[in-house]
Amino acid sequence: MNSIKNSINLIFVVLNIALFVMFSAACNTDNDGDENEYNPKVSVLEQPLTTNINVYANKFNYPTFKIPIVIDEDISQYNFYKTQNSDKTYVTGMTGEHLDDLEIVGRQYDCFSGLYWKFQNPETLSLCVFEFTVALKENWFANGIVRTISEITFNILDLIIVVPVSVKIFENEGNSKLLNESPIFRTGTYPTRSTIMTPNYEGKHIYYMALNWEMKGWGAKRWDDGTYATIVGFRFANEALRLDSFIIEVDNIEGKDIELRKDVIDLANVHYDLTSRNCYWSDNSVQFEIAILDNEHDMISDALIMQYTVNGGSEIHEANLMTVELNGYYTLLDRLVAIYEKE
Repeated sequence: MNSIKNSINLIFVVLNIALFVMFSAACNTDNDGDENEYNPKVSVLEQPLTTNINVYANKFNYPTFKIPIVIDEDISQYNFYKTQNSDKTYVTGMTGEHLDDLEIVGRQYDCFSGLYWKFQNPETLSLCVFEFTVALKENWFANGIVRTISEITFNILDLIIVVPVSVKIFENEGNSKLLNESPIFRTGTYPTRSTIMTPNYEGKHIYYMALNWEMKGWGAKRWDDGTYATIVGFRFANEALRLDSFIIEVDNIEGKDIELRKDVIDLANVHYDLTSRNCYWSDNSVQFEIAILDNEHDMISDALIMQYTVNGGSEIHEANLMTVELNGYYTLLDRLVAIYEKE
C-alpha cells in the first residue's frame, strides 16, 4: 500500500511540475505576443485642404458631412463606424466662427487604404474618414449668419492631427425654402444624397428622387380649378456643381394610367407646368445628372435649387431640393500616392 501511495504522490508531483512549466511557457508566449502585436504608429503628414462642404441646418434639419484624414498606416482594425466612440481615433476640437449655438459631433466612419512604392518597398497611405452631425443647442435661433469651420483637430493613436477644412453651415439659401419647408411640397425630411467617386468615374453622377406636390402651395382649392406652378430654372447654391440634365417621369394623365413618359427639361430654356389637374392624381419621380465645377477639392457638397413661378406670375420662388455630397476618397488617395511616389 505504501508503495502504491508513494507512486501516486510521485505522479502528482510530476503533473504539478508539468503544469507549472506549461503555464510559464504560455505566459512567456503571451508576453512575446504582446511585444509583437500589431501596434501601428502614425506620423504627421501634411493635411491638404480637400473640402468644399456646404450644408443647411435649422430646427427641422440636422445635416451630416464627412471629413478625411491622411495617415501613413492602415488602421482599419480600429474601425467602429458610427456605433460607438473609439479611444483610438476621435475628434478633440474644432476652430471656426459662430459655432457656439451648434452641437457638432464627429465619429470615425471608415478607412480607405492604398499602396505606394518607396525605395522599392510598399508603403501604406490611408484616409480615416469621420462623419459629423450638426445639431442645434437650446440657445440656437435663426439669425441669418453663416457658421464656418476652418480646422478640425483629431487624435489618431495618440497623435494630434490638425486638418484644414472649408465647411459652411447655412440656415437657408437666400429666400429659398428647404424641401420639407417649401409650400409646394409634401415631405418630411430634407435629404442629403452622398456618392463616393471612384478614380475612373466619368465625371457625371445620376440621382433619383420623388417629388410629392402640395397644390395648395400654388393656390389650388380643387383638382380641376386650373391653378399651376411653372418650373423656370435650376441652380446650385454655391456653384460647386453643375446640373447637366433633369427628367420628370409622368405615368398618368388626370388619374388615367399611361405608358411611362419621360419629360426632358430643356435647361437652356426651362419652362414646365405643374398643373393641379395632373399633380392631384400623381406625384413625380425625377432623375437628374450632375457634373463637378469645383476641381480644386475632393470632398464637395452643394444644394440643388429649383426656381418656379405661381399661376403665371413674374415673381420667382425657390425650393432647395437636396444637398448633393460627392466624396472623392479614392481620387484623393490616388493623387497623394502619386505625390509620394515622386519623393
